[in-house]
Amino acid sequence: MRRTALTALVAATSLSLAATEAFACPNCKASVGENDLDKVGNQGLGMNMSIYFMLIVVLGAAALIVRFIAKTAKRFDAAYESVP
Repeated sequence: MRRTALTALVAATSLSLAATEAFACPNCKASVGENDLDKVGNQGLGMNMSIYFMLIVVLGAAALIVRFIAKTAKRFDAAYESVP
């Protein structure tokens, strides 16, 4: 358990250090970054939050699938461990 947590921490740290700059498509960059805040308001914040929400949904579903597979594999291992 401790080794798995350490591996996950090292992987997350290395990925976050590798992602130093994010690129946007030309339409997104022009619509969010170069507009006047009086006219646009919180458009950039809204776009960023919607992207975060979409990522959370996808990554949450992937995490649930991985957890289900791991629990099922552990259950099968425990069931076949007693079979000679």
